[in-house]
Amino acid sequence: MIVNLNLENKNILIVGGGKKAYQIGSQFENVHYLSPNFIEEIKEEQRIYKHYESSDIDDYFFVVAASIKSELNHQVVSDCKEKNKCCASIQNDNDSSIQFLHEKKYKFLNLGYQTKNTTNKYYEILDKEFEDLYQRHEPVLENLQYIFEYTTTHFDKYQTRQSIIDEIVENNSQDIDVVCKLMKEDIKRIFCFDAPKTKENIETIDCFFHTCENNYPYMFKNKDIEHMCELLELNIEFKDVSLDLFSIDELRNLMKTTPYSFYIYNRDVSQFRKKLTRSYKTFQVNENIPDINKPACVFTLLNEGIDTSIFQNLKIDDKYLMQQEFFMPVLKEKLEIK
Repeated sequence: MIVNLNLENKNILIVGGGKKAYQIGSQFENVHYLSPNFIEEIKEEQRIYKHYESSDIDDYFFVVAASIKSELNHQVVSDCKEKNKCCASIQNDNDSSIQFLHEKKYKFLNLGYQTKNTTNKYYEILDKEFEDLYQRHEPVLENLQYIFEYTTTHFDKYQTRQSIIDEIVENNSQDIDVVCKLMKEDIKRIFCFDAPKTKENIETIDCFFHTCENNYPYMFKNKDIEHMCELLELNIEFKDVSLDLFSIDELRNLMKTTPYSFYIYNRDVSQFRKKLTRSYKTFQVNENIPDINKPACVFTLLNEGIDTSIFQNLKIDDKYLMQQEFFMPVLKEKLEIK
C-alpha cells in the first residue's frame, strides 16, 4: 500500500527483513531494515543485523512494524506510542499511526484488508476466495457503475443520488441488468405482458413478435423493474398487455371472415390436464357442429399449453391462434404496432 507521507530526507526504520518488510520499504528512501535475517532483495548497506530493542527506534522519524512475529510487531507499536513516534504496522493494531493493508485491485472494486497475523500464505488463500466472490458480483458492479454515472449527471443533490442507488441495490441483480439494458438501448416504449412466465407463454409471445418487421421491445410484467425506471426518471412507457386480448364477441366477429373454425375453452386450463370426461367440453364460437374437413384453431383465454392430442377428429394447430395469418393484423392493430 502506497502511503502519501512527506518523508523526504527523513530516516525510516523497517523492523523486519522478510518479503512484506521489503515491499513496504521499497516505496521509500532513507530506509534501514532491522532483523537478524534478511531476504536477498534487501541491500547490504540497508541491513541492521540484530534483535529489536526499544532504543533502536530513537533516531528514526518513521517506524514500520513488519516482522513475521506478531508479538514483536505489537511491541514496536507500543514503544512508538510511548515515545511519540509515527509508526505503521502490517497487523491490526489500534495503537499504530498507520495500518498497512493488503491490497487487491479489480476493475470495479479496490479491496484492502488485514489479518491479525503476518502469514503471507493466508493472504493468497483469501485472495482466491475474494476473486471468486468478485467474479460473481462483477456484472452487478458494472451495472451499478453505469447507473452511478447516470445519476451524477441527472440529479443535482448527492443525497438524492445516493438514496436512489441504495434502493436499486436492494433489488434483484437480474432486474438491475434489465434496467441497464433499457437505458443503454434508449428504450422509450416497451410491451409488458401480464401473464405467467411459462415456457408456452414465452414461445407464444416470441412467435408473435418475430412476425413484426420492426424490433419491438417486450417483457413479462415486473413491478420492480418499472419502479427502478421510475426512480431513475427514465420516462419509459410500459404498455401493459394481457394475453387475454380478445373478448368472445370480438372472436365471434373475427371468425366470420376467416376460413377457420374457432374453439375457445371456457374452463380453467388445469382441468384439461385431468382425465377428459363429457363434462369438459369446449365452447364453440360458431356454435355449429365442427366440420372435420375444415382447418380448426384452438385458442385459450389463458394461452397455456394444453395437450391437443385429447381432441380427436380435429386438425388442431398446436402453435395457437397467435400464428394464424388472419389473426396477426388484428392483434397488431390492438397493440398499435406495425
